[in-house]
Amino acid sequence: MAPLIIALVRDADLSVPALMAIVLPLAMTLMIGLLQPAKGAIIALQWWFGMHGFRKERPGTVPDEAES
Repeated sequence: MAPLIIALVRDADLSVPALMAIVLPLAMTLMIGLLQPAKGAIIALQWWFGMHGFRKERPGTVPDEAES
């Protein structure tokens, strides 16, 4: 997002309201569009490492007696 804003300010002769009319909807769209994949990635990492209530289980492994 920052390179786009820098390029718009440097190369295009836009007023501040015009720049905000481009940047704010784009930022909101990117934020909403990337929220679900980012949340899924964090939950997948928590599951993989057995963090925050997820038990660390892997197919083909025998659980230790201490973990049971």
